[in-house]
Amino acid sequence: MTSIALHHLLHVLKLIVMTALIFCVILSVASALFRVRTEAFLMSLFGRRRHIEITSPELANRIRARYRSETDQLTANGFSFLFFEGEASSLASALLIFPAIVMLLMLSKREVISIQHGLTFVTARPIFASRDRTSYGHPSGLGIIFHTGFHDGSRLVSANYGEGFNDIDPSGSKYIRRLHARANIHDTWTAHQREIRLLLDEGRRIATELTFTDYVAIIS
Repeated sequence: MTSIALHHLLHVLKLIVMTALIFCVILSVASALFRVRTEAFLMSLFGRRRHIEITSPELANRIRARYRSETDQLTANGFSFLFFEGEASSLASALLIFPAIVMLLMLSKREVISIQHGLTFVTARPIFASRDRTSYGHPSGLGIIFHTGFHDGSRLVSANYGEGFNDIDPSGSKYIRRLHARANIHDTWTAHQREIRLLLDEGRRIATELTFTDYVAIIS
C-alpha cells in the first residue's frame, strides 16, 4: 500500500470515528434533555418500518440456525413456535450513515438480515407463544423480550436488555416495560409472569388471541 493510499485510508477511518463520536454525543444529550428512549430512537433511523410474516424456507432455515439455543431455552420454559416475523424497511434508508452504524451493530449481534426483492431490508426472528397463551416471546441479537396484551389496551413488555419504563403511547394505551438486565431467559420469563399476576389482580384481562396480526398490534 502506498503512502498516499494509507493516508487516504486513515483519513476515512478518522471521519468514521468522528461521525460515530458526534452521533453518540447527540444521542446522549437528546436522551438526557428529552428523555428519548435510545432503542426506539436508533430503530427510528431506519425510516418507516413494517412487520411482515416470513414465509421463505431459506430465510426460515437461517433463523432456526441462528436462534437454536434460544429456541431450546424457550421450549424448556413451555413456549411453542408461532411464526417467523421480520421488520422491513427501505434499503435506501439503510444506506444512510446513521442507519448504517446501527446495521453494523446488528451484524455484530448476529441478527438475521436479508435483502428482499433488491429494495427491502429485513431483520428476522422467530416468535413463540407461552403454554398458557398469555404471552409472546421473541429472541434477538440483544436478548429476549416477552409481550402480553390486555383487553383494556395496555401492554406489558419484559426484556433483559435496553431500558425499563412506564409510558403512555399516542393512542392513550398504557405501555409498561420492565427491564431485567442480564437476566437469563428463564428468570426474565418468571419475572414477566409475576408482573402479569399483579396486573390481573388489578382487574385486567389478558387478550389471548395469539396471531400475527395481534402480535403486530401489540408491538407497534
